[in-house]
Amino acid sequence: MIKIIKLCPVCGGKGKFFNQKCPSCKGQSGSLSKLNKEIKEAIELNRAKFNEQENRLLEYYLNGFPQDEIARKSDLTLAKTLLLFYQIQKKINSA
Repeated sequence: MIKIIKLCPVCGGKGKFFNQKCPSCKGQSGSLSKLNKEIKEAIELNRAKFNEQENRLLEYYLNGFPQDEIARKSDLTLAKTLLLFYQIQKKINSA
């Protein structure tokens, strides 16, 4: 199983805990794993599964941008960006 993202165990990646920022992740929802050869190969093998927005996020990720910069360049919140990476991870891991 490929792990691209490590979601917050408290908020489950939503960045919110009820109506406030999650006290565990401080509203960030999780973190991207460091890009490695296995992740890179899995992305390339599954490229057809991703929509246009997901492919744009992956290009930033493959080019080494940090998660906060990916969110800014994509005009998304950090929590939304990481949720999209979680969806990408689920697509990669589905057979």
